Amino acid sequence: MKKLLSSVLLLALLLPAFAQEVSKKQDLTLLPLSIYGPNLDKRVVSSVDSRIKEVFVNLGRFNVLGLTTRLDKMDASEFISNIRDMKQSNMTLPDAVKFGDVIFTEKDYNALVGSFIVVIPQITNFSVERQEKEYTALVETSFTILRGSDLSAIKVANISTTSTDKSEATAVSDAVGGIPAQLTFEIRSIPEFQLKTGVLEVNGMDVVMELGRDMGIVLGDEYVLQAKSTVAGFQKVDETGLVIIKDVQEKFSIGQVIYGSAVMGDPLQELPRMGVDIEGYAQYGLRNLLKKSFDYPDEESYLLVAGLKGTLTRGVFNTRPYFAIEVPFESLRIIGLLFIPVNAWVGMDYITYLGRLNLTLGGAVGYSGLYDWTDTFKIENKIVHTHVGAKLEATLGLLLGRDMKIQGTAGARAMLGIFETFSPYADFFGSYYSAYVGGSFVYKY
Repeated sequence: MKKLLSSVLLLALLLPAFAQEVSKKQDLTLLPLSIYGPNLDKRVVSSVDSRIKEVFVNLGRFNVLGLTTRLDKMDASEFISNIRDMKQSNMTLPDAVKFGDVIFTEKDYNALVGSFIVVIPQITNFSVERQEKEYTALVETSFTILRGSDLSAIKVANISTTSTDKSEATAVSDAVGGIPAQLTFEIRSIPEFQLKTGVLEVNGMDVVMELGRDMGIVLGDEYVLQAKSTVAGFQKVDETGLVIIKDVQEKFSIGQVIYGSAVMGDPLQELPRMGVDIEGYAQYGLRNLLKKSFDYPDEESYLLVAGLKGTLTRGVFNTRPYFAIEVPFESLRIIGLLFIPVNAWVGMDYITYLGRLNLTLGGAVGYSGLYDWTDTFKIENKIVHTHVGAKLEATLGLLLGRDMKIQGTAGARAMLGIFETFSPYADFFGSYYSAYVGGSFVYKY
């Protein structure tokens, strides 16, 4: 009897250590965007301000509370020091306090120290430079993230975005538009803000987990399966598997287990990613001309390309858009170093997960051109258009770890030459088709 009671008591003591931890929304006080340094157009400030607020709202895991106090001309660390001194002195706050040019009300103070998290965004640098006929815009922002309880720092995130365009307004707009993706990744990368949940149900290779759209989960988000144990009285957490979200409902989500095994009650923790698979690849095949060339009577040559591909993985599951750019080395052999040949592709993949293996079928439309870096053709933008076409591919991939995989590809492409009879490079500008094989290395970013 004593042994049974001891076992029950031990189980009762250990249960809290193995209980699921499920994230809840946290109160976050977001100060308006302030400018520390550069003078900015109010429209730019307003645009950046609204983009920042959208990020924290769309993340779902925060109750976003806004303040009206701007810290223009005041460094964030100086402001934090002033507020911390006020809190430690337990002074009775008047209706408003002025720190330099900053007027801080009692309502602002109570919201600040009563919040779980405080975020102070600032633009630290802004510039627009004109080079020849293009504008390059640079926006640098800093985000000071604090614990509301004692205003201690959680993280200071610095984000730099840039864009180039013939229009100054477009360059600035695109630079501002680059902030949300980077900021979202930065916030999701902070351990205190990463979502934690547990497996509610297991159906084959699918798991049902608590939390859904209400907490900002989207298709393609990844979670690591965890196993918790106690070693010498300490809790030990091991990663045992990987889950990718395939269906999102308001209060729950369904994920597919990529590797590992799951049982009801297993903990899950968010694995933050930017949401892009970056792939470096090489492909080889035969390049068959559709029309016999007087300058190149063999009609057949090799196709050897090296390229870089980016595939969107967050916000999607099976069907994923991608963009690729590559250099054809056979073209370099034919035309020498007068031009730099480039192929560009925009396409769509459909991926099927088979555990660590995955099978991908995809298609794309493409464009080929030459960059006339020697200015031989005296073209304004230095681009010579040569081909348009399409390709189909089948790819088998193997996930080596949670962040990397290797792939083998077989495919075929057909390219229509824009200048079929262009001399002296008819063999390059002619229409052709090709079957090829290739290999690639993928980093999940």
